Amino acid sequence: VKKSHGSFVEFVRSQTAEKREIFVEANKREKLLQKAEDSHASAKKAYRSSLKEAERQLQKRKDFKAQNAGQQNLAQVLWLKNIEQNIKKTLEKSKATHENYLKQYSKLRKVQEENLIAISQIMGLMERIDKKRIERCKRMLSKI
Repeated sequence: VKKSHGSFVEFVRSQTAEKREIFVEANKREKLLQKAEDSHASAKKAYRSSLKEAERQLQKRKDFKAQNAGQQNLAQVLWLKNIEQNIKKTLEKSKATHENYLKQYSKLRKVQEENLIAISQIMGLMERIDKKRIERCKRMLSKI
C-alpha cells in the first residue's frame, strides 16, 4: 500500500493539473462567448436605435407635408429638403448598423457553435480523466 500511495499521489496531482488546464480553456471559451454576446447586444441596440430615428424622421416629413399641404414658400421647401437629407442620412446609418448587426450575429452564432463543440470535448476529457481515476482506484483496492 505504501508503494502504491506515492504513485497514486503523483497520479492525482497530474490529474489535478490536467483538470486545471481544462478549466482554464473552458474559462477562455466562456469569455469569448461573453464578448461575442456583448458585441451582438451592442450592435442590436444600435440597429434598433437607428431604425427608431429613421421612423421619427419619416413621421416628421409626413407631419410637415400634412401641415403644409398646398403651401409652397421658400422656407418650407428648404425645410422639406433638410428633412429629406436627414431621412437619407438616417436610412444610410440604418443600413450600416443592420450590416454590422448581421455580422455580429454571424460571429455570435459561430462562437456559440465552437463553444458547444469545445464543451463536448471538455466533457469527454473530464469523463476520460474520471475513468482513469476510477480504474486506478479499483486496481489499488483490488491489491489490498
